[in-house]
Amino acid sequence: MHMPASPNRNAPDSVLRDRLAAVRRRIRRYVLAEGAAYALAWLGVCFWGGLIADWFFEPSPATRLAALAAVVAGFAYVLIRFIVVRSFVRLSDENMATLVERRFPELNDSLLTAVILGRSASATEEYDPHLLERTYDEAVRATDHLEIERIFDRRPLRRGQVASVATLIAVAVFAIISPSDLKIFADRAFCLSSDRWPRRTRLEIVGFEGGVRKIAVGDDCEIVVRADAKKQVVPASVQIRYRDENGARGSLTMDRVGVADLTKESYQEYVCVRRNVTSPVTFDVRGGDDVIAGLKIQVVESPHVAEWSVRCEYPAYMRRSPRTISAAGMMQIPKGASAAFRAKTNKPLERVQIDLLVEGREPVVERISGSALTDSARGFEYKLPTLEKDASLVFTLFDADGIKSREPIRFAVSALQDSPPEVAAQLDGIGSAITPRARIPFVGRASDDYGLRRIWFESAEESKKGVEIPFVDLPDAPAERKLDDAALDLAPLQLKIGSRIQLALKASDYCDLEQSPNVGSSEKWTLDLVTPEKLRTQLEARELSLRQRFESIIQETEETRDLLTRIKSKDDGKSSVDKKHGSEKPADADKVNSREPGDAKESTAPTPERLNADRLLYAQRALVNCRKNAQETADVANSFDDIRKQMVNNRIDNEEAKERLQKGVAEPLRRIASTMMPELERTLDRLQSALESNEFASTLADTAEKQTAAVLQAMQKALDKMLEMEDFNEAVELLRDVIESQDKLRKDVEQKRKQSLRDLLE
Repeated sequence: MHMPASPNRNAPDSVLRDRLAAVRRRIRRYVLAEGAAYALAWLGVCFWGGLIADWFFEPSPATRLAALAAVVAGFAYVLIRFIVVRSFVRLSDENMATLVERRFPELNDSLLTAVILGRSASATEEYDPHLLERTYDEAVRATDHLEIERIFDRRPLRRGQVASVATLIAVAVFAIISPSDLKIFADRAFCLSSDRWPRRTRLEIVGFEGGVRKIAVGDDCEIVVRADAKKQVVPASVQIRYRDENGARGSLTMDRVGVADLTKESYQEYVCVRRNVTSPVTFDVRGGDDVIAGLKIQVVESPHVAEWSVRCEYPAYMRRSPRTISAAGMMQIPKGASAAFRAKTNKPLERVQIDLLVEGREPVVERISGSALTDSARGFEYKLPTLEKDASLVFTLFDADGIKSREPIRFAVSALQDSPPEVAAQLDGIGSAITPRARIPFVGRASDDYGLRRIWFESAEESKKGVEIPFVDLPDAPAERKLDDAALDLAPLQLKIGSRIQLALKASDYCDLEQSPNVGSSEKWTLDLVTPEKLRTQLEARELSLRQRFESIIQETEETRDLLTRIKSKDDGKSSVDKKHGSEKPADADKVNSREPGDAKESTAPTPERLNADRLLYAQRALVNCRKNAQETADVANSFDDIRKQMVNNRIDNEEAKERLQKGVAEPLRRIASTMMPELERTLDRLQSALESNEFASTLADTAEKQTAAVLQAMQKALDKMLEMEDFNEAVELLRDVIESQDKLRKDVEQKRKQSLRDLLE
């Protein structure tokens, strides 16, 4: 039997699948468009609803955040409900064929039959192939000119599109007309800004954080409201509408504080005082077109610390026992110490929060609660770790009612650095030039708050590392050590002539907080190493300079004697008026000194008052000279004594030189400055007092003149000693020159002898 050939139905089947796939795509686009329209419509409705609600009620940031979360949740629901869920519905070819057949009955199920049979693998065996091919052809022809758009009900889509477009257009128009309002709403809705809507009236309440104010039970509560004077309307009155915990309601009119000058002042204030508040109150403030709603007054007993104390434990090296000190906002505690803060509060606590900030570290938050609280939860103790750097502590109290302390308790703790030892020392009898065999003595003291550990010298040549030379170890840690016995012998160091050294005296303490103890240093002295001969030359030059200075002191003392002579000549009735100046009163001491009795004949005799004025001027000048010369003489004496010390300390001294310097010059000059000059000064002072009272005591003038003569005699003796020393030094210098000439001659002879030998050998 011949089987009829099976017709090729791949082409019609492919056409039908493509047409059904097109229907499927149109359905999904419809779903997406409808869902997007609903989502946009939802956002538009939420925008306008939120804008209106925010403008009228101006809810708190928390309420706005909740509303924003609800909008986002609703938007997500619309997307999921109308797009996501519907987009993932399975749309098979049978479903699409059924949908088309129902919308177009004239297909007579040809499309559905072709789709079902096209998916059946046994259809060619069960049915006549020619009938199948015919069915496919009819389905293809029947779907050639179908209007697929008739499948969709466009009304829901149009409604969503109209709603979304309308709201979006409204939003766009609003943005164009009032961009500032749109920005305010965006900031308030998305950034939770506290900016308020522009109104004709602007009210603000003072002292209500977050709309809540806590006060102690029974206290008066002053409510202050301010109206912006720059707004269009400043209300004539502002009302408070309140309700208490029992539900009782009422209203109060706030008192207007004066009348604000709108050109100068920024606010108009309104005040209302509620007396003896013992229960919570909720109220709104209304004025003009502005309302501040949901304000609350809560009455609580705020926790606070009734008593503070701080117990300090000090580092071991300080040798101090622990002690309790009073707490203060700014405190200084030694570095390395620990501090325990102890507090007693007015009511039981639930917890204490301590915010600890140590310089250079991350902030640390610690809490004390439960059994860690003391005194039945009415106290606590916090131990600050060993203090290394400055720290700040903030204590915040939370009582058993959940009430937080109104103000945190702050402490700034400064880590007091242990100061290095203080070394106050000076060189004694040492100048800027020394010999390599010098002995360098010091005077002064070293001290430390918590005890000295050791003291040493430090010597450093140029471009070399310093050398430590021990002086004394102090195991008993004295707080102070005198340095009068401190002396450094340079001989063992074997220093070279011509070099320069830096010298210092240093001390360390027992501080063990760092890797090494604190070290204190005196000033550094720079000393040049010279030969003994050069040092003697320098000292001799200094002696010469001092002698010249002393000669000028003698000259001034002689001037003092001349002034006293003039005072006595006034007593003898001789004229002191300089004829060049006529009868003019002396203007100063120089003019007085330039006038001598008997220079020329005066036209008229001086009056007694004029004579006494001249005497007083001479006495004043003599007294000034005496005080000045006494100080300068003492300085010269100290300088000669310093020369003697330098000779001794540099080991270039001899008994004869020391004897002349000390007993021949320094001691006589010191006796003149400390004994004779003060006696003369006292006599001159009494003489000046007598002259000021218009009395002249010739005895005092005689005594002063005799004392001045004695001073001059003693000065001359000291000067003679200086001249003897100068002659001696010149002789020594001459001897040095002779020795140097001999050495030079010897070297020249040796050189010529060597040259003669070379000539003979050649």
